[in-house]
Amino acid sequence: MSGCPLDSNKVAAPAQAATAPVPAQALGANASSFVAPTGSASGPLARASAPIERGSPSAQPLASARGAYNDANADGRSDLVWAGDLSGLHVAHWLMNGNQVMRTLNPTPMAADSHVISTGDFDGDKRVDQLWLRLERRGGSLTLGRLNEAGSYEHRQVAGIGDGWLLDRSADLNGDGRSDAIWTNRTLGRMAYWLMNGTTILSSGVYPLDVNNYALVAVGDFDGDGREDLLWRGRQNSAYYMWRSRSDGHFDQSYVGTVPAGWVLDAVVDLNADTRSDLVWTNRDANQMAYWWMNGAAPQRTGVIGADTERYTIAAWGDFDGDGKGDLVWATRRDATAASLYLWRSRGDGSFDPSFISTYDDSVWQPMPPYADA
Repeated sequence: MSGCPLDSNKVAAPAQAATAPVPAQALGANASSFVAPTGSASGPLARASAPIERGSPSAQPLASARGAYNDANADGRSDLVWAGDLSGLHVAHWLMNGNQVMRTLNPTPMAADSHVISTGDFDGDKRVDQLWLRLERRGGSLTLGRLNEAGSYEHRQVAGIGDGWLLDRSADLNGDGRSDAIWTNRTLGRMAYWLMNGTTILSSGVYPLDVNNYALVAVGDFDGDGREDLLWRGRQNSAYYMWRSRSDGHFDQSYVGTVPAGWVLDAVVDLNADTRSDLVWTNRDANQMAYWWMNGAAPQRTGVIGADTERYTIAAWGDFDGDGKGDLVWATRRDATAASLYLWRSRGDGSFDPSFISTYDDSVWQPMPPYADA
């Protein structure tokens, strides 16, 4: 398709699948070398101001309210979202079934000076949306980009944004199946959230926060209660803390652990289909990937796998085959002549089945990250 990141003339021969970035087996000797230590430390949470009432709980069980991550057509399988520069910023989608690209949706132009901030399902239709920020002289304006049932991309205004506020992440904080917006302001030392229904802000809350020493790095439902939680990292010591989202609009803070130098948190996905989000790390110097199966703030199982992290990076994650287990998509690091995508399909036992997806033109297109600093 013209203008699409998929180049049908560059589909690899079957032999190329052997160049996948990972062997399927885990490195047993290293399986215990990357585990969060026990202990305690001060964390980012300050005394909270009372948030606005969240309203009535969802009528359906919370843990089943959300669809697959980055699902563009509500079929229960994750899809790939792309951002590209085609005489201006454009968005495109690949509809996936495992490692097969079933269909591509035409690129849609975005407004000049727009920047994607976060992806999520803000209207609860189980189709992926994006929040776009357009910078202005003072503050900015926030726009929701959503795919409708016909596969067309729509733009809708959400709100104006004041100076100093950064949309850090989106997460379903109240378990209603809709993503919510999470903001930080380093000047004011505040964290805020907006509970969303499409472009409507249902309610909000504000918390004092030590934003100079802690950064929000990930979101996920780490305890499987249907409400997504926040993961913070110390800027100086790489200590990680979880804020467990509560039904009353507050958070319970727990220490997770301090991570050794060289390890980077690259993905948050449910690898073993237990409804709890897990952590995926990479170490480029060691050519390794590690996973933590989580139960709240406690890693229940860890493993380390050899991976060619020198040439490949995790570009996306989700459940691409609809089996309930989260998968990883690897992309070659920037190489305009031979950019390739590979799928690691999770087996649910700590190992993965690697398979080739496609090549693409990375001089124009990049897989869209789930948030701006991914």
